[in-house]
Amino acid sequence: MAAAQLDRNWDTWTARLTEGYAQTLLLLEEDQPDEAIQQYRTGVAFTVKQLFSEAADVYPLRFEGAVCWSDWTRQLYRLTIRTEQAFAAGKLEEAVVLLTELRRHFYELHRQCNSVKRSNALFAVMDVMNMEDAGAQAIAEAVELLLRADSSQEAEEEDDAYQQARDHWLAQVRPALAHTPFTDNDRLVMRQATAPFYKAYGLRFE
Repeated sequence: MAAAQLDRNWDTWTARLTEGYAQTLLLLEEDQPDEAIQQYRTGVAFTVKQLFSEAADVYPLRFEGAVCWSDWTRQLYRLTIRTEQAFAAGKLEEAVVLLTELRRHFYELHRQCNSVKRSNALFAVMDVMNMEDAGAQAIAEAVELLLRADSSQEAEEEDDAYQQARDHWLAQVRPALAHTPFTDNDRLVMRQATAPFYKAYGLRFE
């Protein structure tokens, strides 16, 4: 399939991934593991398998800067299958860890291609905050990258709501970042403040 057609297909795939991924996490939060695995299989795994069958070796034009596209797609496929297997075995904690790895895999693709927009930048903020040894400087750098990132389509469509949510989030995060010395409790405060912001604007695959 021509790269230009794959570029158009990418938007369809990522829209389905976004919906399937978000619904899977929601069902897990609601303690509905059977429904979560079904949603994962139909909304995420099915889409990744289609992506892999059509684009394993030919990249969409937007990703011409990727280090090695075929390596990225193969790793994506393996992550997807491992997550499905963890769900099937009832290993929900492992599945949740792998779901985060899946989200990180897409972030890394955009980082390679210098195409990190708000949703991926917000993932990076949440990711660094979840590191037990992350200091204030590392978190502050991730926050600044988010503030400089271009709009995601989702954020552009709801720009006023995004700006309000971002400002509310910053009002909670910046005081904790300013604490000296920076403590584990400051990191916990920031995680708790970031979680709803990330859930609203950071789950979008691009």
